[in-house]
Formats: sequence, structure tokens, C-alpha cells
Amino acid sequence: MNEATLFNELLGTIIRGLVIPVIPIITTYIVSVLNKYTEEITSKLDSDTLAKYTLIAETAIVTS
Repeated sequence: MNEATLFNELLGTIIRGLVIPVIPIITTYIVSVLNKYTEEITSKLDSDTLAKYTLIAETAIVTS
């Protein structure tokens, strides 16, 4: 066999042996990071909404 054929077989083996099993691991990591950011954003929005309603209640109490 020539060197190009051996190189192509080696490259195919590397892809099947290393890259393909790593894809689910990377996907799981990306999903967990996105879930973390979603929770942080939701928490911040809840805090901002609570702060807004607290300010409205304080204003209502002060002006009454």
C-alpha cells in the first residue's frame, strides 16, 4: 500500500475512535452551560421584577 492510503486509513480510525465518542460529551457540556445561564437569567429577571414591585409598594406607602 502507498502512504496516502495508510494515512487515510489512520485518519478514518482516529475519527471513529476519538472524535465520534467526544461529540456527545461536548454536547452534554454545552447543554449544561446553557441551562446554567438560563437559570441565572431567570433568577435575575425574578429579582428585577421583585425590586420593581417593592419600589411601587414603597412609593404607594410613602405617598398615602
